[in-house]
Amino acid sequence: MIDDALAHWLSERQAAGPTVFLVAAGHWCAVFDENDRTLRPVDPNEDGIATLRALAAARRLRHVTLQADAASSVAHAPGDWLTTATAMTVKDLKTWQKSREDLFDEGRGKRLTDRAIRLIWHEAGGRCMFEGCGLDLGHTPLTTKLSQTAYLAHIIAADKDGPRGNPEYSFQLSDDPENIMLMCDAHHRLIDRIDVESFPATRLQTMRARHVAFIRQQLDALAYPRTQGIAFLGNIAGTPSAPSERDMRNAMLDAQLSPLPTIAYPLLGTHRDDRLPATFWRHLLREHSPDLRELVRRFDGSHPTSERHDVLSVFPLTAVPLLVLCGRIVGEARPVKVFQFDPERASFCWDPQRTPQPVGGFFLQSPSDTSACAEVLLTIELTAEPDLAALPADLAQGLAAGSVRHVRLRTNSPNGRCIGHPDDLAQFSKIAREALALIQDTLRAQRIHLIGVSPASTLFRYGQLLRPGHHCTHVLYDRADRTRPFRPALVLTGQEVTDALPPDNECSTLTLR
Repeated sequence: MIDDALAHWLSERQAAGPTVFLVAAGHWCAVFDENDRTLRPVDPNEDGIATLRALAAARRLRHVTLQADAASSVAHAPGDWLTTATAMTVKDLKTWQKSREDLFDEGRGKRLTDRAIRLIWHEAGGRCMFEGCGLDLGHTPLTTKLSQTAYLAHIIAADKDGPRGNPEYSFQLSDDPENIMLMCDAHHRLIDRIDVESFPATRLQTMRARHVAFIRQQLDALAYPRTQGIAFLGNIAGTPSAPSERDMRNAMLDAQLSPLPTIAYPLLGTHRDDRLPATFWRHLLREHSPDLRELVRRFDGSHPTSERHDVLSVFPLTAVPLLVLCGRIVGEARPVKVFQFDPERASFCWDPQRTPQPVGGFFLQSPSDTSACAEVLLTIELTAEPDLAALPADLAQGLAAGSVRHVRLRTNSPNGRCIGHPDDLAQFSKIAREALALIQDTLRAQRIHLIGVSPASTLFRYGQLLRPGHHCTHVLYDRADRTRPFRPALVLTGQEVTDALPPDNECSTLTLR
């Protein structure tokens, strides 16, 4: 988190009351609170420092110091940090801030000559050299006057104790143009302050060399399409989903998209994954109603935003009903890239060694009777075959009597890595469209009972296919664990979503249009 996102997060904690922990490891720092131990890498600006100062003054700021090489391996604060962290006073915070800023100045390095600076600007073409950015750094957005918003970022720091510093080469390369990249503010802070471990010298040197070669060919074609990352995460099986932001940024870069500096998290709720009570989904829908309303507003065209992007990059990793619901809200009215989390590689990056599923790898199994019917059970069974013995009694009886038809979207070899290539998701989308056409146009069904045992990306993608105001009613099922039956969680109509409990005064309803 940087700037506004950090200031907002800290202000919420200041108002809510939990103790905030500041974790420092050399140039890298992160924050978490006592209720949510997910580490959030930060680069505090003036507003963020002011709020940290207020927390320190209120004795609600504590400090954890790590070795610099340990920072990249920690994503979630262990419980013992809560007791071993030291209190941080306002004076301690000021001392830490000054020592951190000292790491980013020129240190003992040689100053750049005017000739070296002109050469760097020339080789960069006046654009940010961070891969896929290409931001024009010659003018401010509001005037035609030259601006001082560009930065000359050292690959190997001018000071041996700075980012990527080296006792042997820091002084020697401190004024070498080939050791310096022209960068915008956001990416300069990213490589030097927020995520140093992800950007070693070799990676930055490769970025610079590619940029210089590309500028010589076609400056205007430098920038990748700009993309906003958005992650739909949840608490699954009692464990919060906490994928690495670094990995998500790399996934977007691998797809030749230029990620904006921040990733949005619209559904970071505090609910526990306690799906045993019948009222779980009612309470969850009520808890997330403000978030979901804001999400609807964001994607219905009425949400004011200063961020301009060409593509939305989606990272889904939450419960089945929420995946379908969020896909339905996002829709297909804009370019959207959906990424699939690979649990074996713990990454959203597509595996370059994987090849797409052959044509026909996903297929539709239609019922023998295709005459009109009121209700259909649609099972998306790409990870495993669903346990039909765990169906609710009324649904099982409808299947046995033939009043409910069964449509299956299948693959020959169900497994958790069946979506391993972007083309796999495209093939799934084609078959899912055929399933909807069969159910809605041929079977004329008014209600679809949806059970998904399938990768998260496919369930989100299925939700995207549902046209607002035109799709038939969907009952989205959930299963708390293997010992429990499937249970209706949410009911999704063309206009709204409600919980699946019998209607009463406590019913949770959210309008989607």
